[in-house]
Amino acid sequence: MVGVGGRSKACDQCRRRRIKCDLDQPACKKCVKAGLKCGGSGAITFVFHDSGKISHSTRTDRTTSLEIIPYETEAKVSNATGPFITLYPTLLVPPNDLFLNFARARLLKGPDSEDIISPEPDNSLTDASFLALATTYFGAEHKDNSVVQRGLRRYSHAIEQINSALGDPIRCLSLDLLGAIVTMSLHEYLMSQRDLGWVHHARGFEKLMQVRGPEAFVTLPALMLMERTRVSIIFAALVTRQQTIIARPEWKTIPWALFPDRKTPMQRLLDIFADCPALLFTQTGLKKGSSGERNHDKYQNLLQATENLLEGLDHFQDGWKSTHQESIWEVASPETTPFTLDEEENLVPFWTSVLHYKSLDDANVVMLGSAIRIFLLLIYLDSTPSREWGITESVSAQLIQAGTTICRTVDYQLQETRKGASNHLLIWPLKMAYDALGRENPLLGEWLGNHLDNIANGLAGILGTEAEPLSKLHQASGNNNATCPV
Repeated sequence: MVGVGGRSKACDQCRRRRIKCDLDQPACKKCVKAGLKCGGSGAITFVFHDSGKISHSTRTDRTTSLEIIPYETEAKVSNATGPFITLYPTLLVPPNDLFLNFARARLLKGPDSEDIISPEPDNSLTDASFLALATTYFGAEHKDNSVVQRGLRRYSHAIEQINSALGDPIRCLSLDLLGAIVTMSLHEYLMSQRDLGWVHHARGFEKLMQVRGPEAFVTLPALMLMERTRVSIIFAALVTRQQTIIARPEWKTIPWALFPDRKTPMQRLLDIFADCPALLFTQTGLKKGSSGERNHDKYQNLLQATENLLEGLDHFQDGWKSTHQESIWEVASPETTPFTLDEEENLVPFWTSVLHYKSLDDANVVMLGSAIRIFLLLIYLDSTPSREWGITESVSAQLIQAGTTICRTVDYQLQETRKGASNHLLIWPLKMAYDALGRENPLLGEWLGNHLDNIANGLAGILGTEAEPLSKLHQASGNNNATCPV
């Protein structure tokens, strides 16, 4: 029985997690779903730490301290041969299990919490990569440099395994390799001292996708893996000012052929977002080229493409609002709301209410949609040959509205972050809000810049360094006349 003293036939993992075990052999369904190693059901065994020795006992020689001991081998609680982390007075947990469970609870939120059950028998690359991430993340969150260093060593070893698999004509097409690269990209994004390490992994994953083709992602595990990487691939394309294959029609349809219900609002919004890097790629090429009639035609094509995306975004957001009226509401602004001076020079908040949401997914859709709108409007303004007053006024009003929506969502996002949700999706919308509002208003710009710095330090300050491309995104364009949207 769960939570009751005495003997139990539950497996080690279910006893440790204090949940009911279904007693299936050779592995229970609870462990399979959670991605844990299960030794099957059996007689209860309590493991104690006594001067470095592991003994099977009942309730004697208990230890109540929490300590981390250097440990590099795998072991189960029931047949341990090495040191353990003392988690409860009567139950000791292997460090690797603690690292993995901590990372799953903190990093895999919302859609990412779904287990991806790979049909392949060998998932050693993904397992090694996630263990490296989990170890480094646990050490960073608990400010234990020895555990961080252990995680980085595991990261280096996992990279060697991935490079070896890339040279293998069979393993280079495996789902295991794709999963490992996705995990490594997250590791680089959260904790690496390298500015663009995550970009290299994301672009590498995209190349493997291109080799496999969209038909290879129609199975549920492959589709789920691709869904988790789309936003990273788009961000990487924006950073490098390159186009991306996921903007092609076949990559927006074929992978969901067998599971159309997985085409969520966020995935439909990413279909629009995937077309944005091509606009930036075209704009960059036009600025490098010579002026003339031919160049004028290209600018007109760019303007038309931008207008088409804005129309598509309008259609998406109108549809989302009509079906999610109860998913968003207003609450009074918190004390952290930035202030400005009114016409009588009194301090008043920039906004009197903030937006809260039914779920983090809803908040992400609203924030990302607003950020995409700002991006497209900045491209439009920068590509317009002669800015008529009426057009400029209309665009400015839309920029203010979209930027304010992002700012009013920050409070909810930070509340979710304090509950353990990852906040890396906040960065680009905050940067867009800065471009829309912060350049014209120093007080609001400082507020947005501080949030960017805090998020960056929280993500990459783990090793005692500052994440330059993240914390200084609000300074990227250099001057107030710049309209570079990344």
